[in-house]
Amino acid sequence: LQDCRAQLERGDLGTLAEEVDQIEKHGIADAGDGAPLSLLRRFAELLKAAGDKPSVPIGNLPKAAREGDTLELFDFTALKPLDRERSTRLLEAWNMLRRTTSPGLRRDKRGDPLAKVGSAAADVLAALGFNGVRAKDPKRDKSWFQFSMATLPLRDREICPVATFGSERVNGNERDAHYPVIVVSPGEIDACIGSFDQLPEQAIILFTDPLDARQRRDLQRKARRSTRSIAVADTMTIAALATTRDAGTRQFFELAIPYGSSHTYSDTSADTAIENFFGRDTEMRALVDSRGPCFVYGGRQLGKTALLKQIELRENGNDDRVALYCYIKPVGATEGADDVWKEIQRRVQARGMVLPKAASIQEQLKAWVLQKAGRYLLIMLDEADAFLAGEMKANFPIIEQMKAMMEDTQRAIKFVFAGLHNVQRFYRAPNSPLLHLGLPVNVGPLLGGDRVAARQMAIAPMAALGFEFEDQIDAYHMLSLIGFYPSLMQSFGKAVVTAMNAQLGRSSGPVSMPFRIKRDVIDACFNQQTFRTSVVRKLQKTLELDERYELITYAVWSRMQDDSVAGLSTAFGYTAFEISRQSRDWWPAGFAETESLESFTAILDEMEEMGVLARKGDLYALRSQRIAAMLGGKTEIESRMQELIERPPTRSPDPLSSHRRMGARWSPLALRQEAALVRHLTDPAGPRIFLIGAAPPAGLDRLGDAINELFASPAVPLASPPRLKDADPATIIEVAGRQRRQASPECP
Repeated sequence: LQDCRAQLERGDLGTLAEEVDQIEKHGIADAGDGAPLSLLRRFAELLKAAGDKPSVPIGNLPKAAREGDTLELFDFTALKPLDRERSTRLLEAWNMLRRTTSPGLRRDKRGDPLAKVGSAAADVLAALGFNGVRAKDPKRDKSWFQFSMATLPLRDREICPVATFGSERVNGNERDAHYPVIVVSPGEIDACIGSFDQLPEQAIILFTDPLDARQRRDLQRKARRSTRSIAVADTMTIAALATTRDAGTRQFFELAIPYGSSHTYSDTSADTAIENFFGRDTEMRALVDSRGPCFVYGGRQLGKTALLKQIELRENGNDDRVALYCYIKPVGATEGADDVWKEIQRRVQARGMVLPKAASIQEQLKAWVLQKAGRYLLIMLDEADAFLAGEMKANFPIIEQMKAMMEDTQRAIKFVFAGLHNVQRFYRAPNSPLLHLGLPVNVGPLLGGDRVAARQMAIAPMAALGFEFEDQIDAYHMLSLIGFYPSLMQSFGKAVVTAMNAQLGRSSGPVSMPFRIKRDVIDACFNQQTFRTSVVRKLQKTLELDERYELITYAVWSRMQDDSVAGLSTAFGYTAFEISRQSRDWWPAGFAETESLESFTAILDEMEEMGVLARKGDLYALRSQRIAAMLGGKTEIESRMQELIERPPTRSPDPLSSHRRMGARWSPLALRQEAALVRHLTDPAGPRIFLIGAAPPAGLDRLGDAINELFASPAVPLASPPRLKDADPATIIEVAGRQRRQASPECP
């Protein structure tokens, strides 16, 4: 509520409207954890107190830590016994590293000096919380020592905030993570900074002497102007960590990355590092659950692929519990339906699974899960639209096989199908075996229960670089600008980081950390032509799924511009009837298959689930008016509409416009009508009276049997499905009147 007041005071009515809408629908959300910047702020104060040329009594600090004393600027009195023990171990390891890099010890002929430096550096990392550290591939440059440190992977954002120092340090199917570590001895700091361009692309740099203010500033500027990911630690960093409770790898990176640099956002859809993925916890749990849903759908760029790949990453820590991501877009389009098994087999081999011998891949998979109690195989089929379309035409032969495999193994094997709008259409078809496999999961914008995660998506990656918003409501402002689309937030965040790094790189004077992000930087990044072009391209990919989506979007945006000019409110949207009338006026041929308001409303509901529209009661509005504005002004939009309507409709037939077979005849209800009836029946707030009619040539004599058969099908998840009592018009009028009087005695 404080954020709402702040948005109102600032005149940010667009963001405020989005927030109020979410509060009305989902209640007030927890603000979530703030950015982890308290440690960085304390470290910046310590650096300021130490002056331009800090001096650290590093040799005496282990004793002060062990006894819980204060020594000059370093206070160990608040540490608990275990913390004091950890701090002592860290400081002693650091002192050993300093000794091994001193010129005198490097000339010592007893043992390999390079190996000693590597061993000491490994001990420092171990004391910082890295596990299983081993120094490999030692090298000596004129300005530094270089090693590849093998450790157990860091695959948790709470342990390491960025992918470049976390999950991305693991190569392929290797078990270990590998970190390039640079150790810079006293007196070689300036030479190392001067040779910055020769450093590895990703590295942890350990300076065994304190950096002075100029050196720290020069190194940070070079790092922010480059594409390198550099984590910087010196004696001041280690001493500060030694005075910190529960200090580990997370705290190390909180201090080391801001004075270096890293990539905290990724706008490549194929990248799905654990550290870059926010929210969707409910969806992940449901899809991983063997008894959970088997269908995922949503618009393009909303995160379906990222969700599935995230599950694959998180579920593969156990060889008896395997999740496989399979890309099957060609299957059903340029490849036959049976080729889905070839893709599954390819992914099984890539995972390194050893399957028992059997006549087919289907039997091999069943034998594998039944070979050992507790085994579980989750097979996720992405881009499954063409495959499902072919299956529906062929009466689902492959899906019936998959369904049988799930049943035969008591769901120790589970298949998940992910795709675009057709997935939800196929699921809703009451005559398909898909109905037995759970309700579909819709992947939309990060709203509702994911609002806190969305906020963290704006705040946490910025904090990892030492950035904080000048006003905390600006995080929500960023999200509102891009309609809470996660892929757009990655692109937007990357643009803001680039702008902030440019400011740091140009700075000539001292830089105070954390570095503040101002609102004008956010708005300037949003208005960049390259970013706007990228946003429009991503929106167009969803609109191009169905020409009707495109026409409806343009029609609504054109109407909103007219109303805005007339001084009318556009915040709430329009009824399905209003949008239908305007869309049909523009393109009658495009909506020939959706003549009824009911079928048109179903298209609007699809667009809501695709993340294009937002629904408020019976009104529909564009999800993000700011993104819609990028499509162009009224003249440009109407020009696009004119181009669209001049083309003959090329849309594929809607599978829900077909009818279910009833023995030798067909149901008078289209599959879409059946799905709408089921939706009303299962909605506790839905209507209590249904009036369904048909002309005799359309199958009036079969209407009663069709409704009863539908009620008895798995499409109606009711313990006691109702049955049609009577189809006589007089009886219907009598019952309807009785129902109305029960609901309201004043009714006639």
